Amino acid sequence: MKSTHQLLNLDKQVYDNDTIERYMRWCENISNIKMVCVQSIMANTAISNYYRYQFLELEHEFKSSAKLIYGKVSDKIIRNMYTEIIVQLYNSYPSALIEEAKKLKIENPPYAN
Repeated sequence: MKSTHQLLNLDKQVYDNDTIERYMRWCENISNIKMVCVQSIMANTAISNYYRYQFLELEHEFKSSAKLIYGKVSDKIIRNMYTEIIVQLYNSYPSALIEEAKKLKIENPPYAN
């Protein structure tokens, strides 16, 4: 089976950059909704693992659907399908993990000259 970036007809680097940016936006969204420092969300391994699991599940859903229409429709339609599926990431958050992340204090280290 083709990889996701191949199904989307995207360069691997572009796909990887999009994936990282999406994670950052998801973390920022949680930060705004739950009133917690974005660094605490991004630095939390458990939250990152939660996100990765959810993301991979949705990518699997996309691949299952895309393989049925790949080559029969335009890249734009495939990408729109991907977006409609992946955007579901923003519908759920790991509340218990976020509460733990709130306890994490991120301090900026002093800069040495």
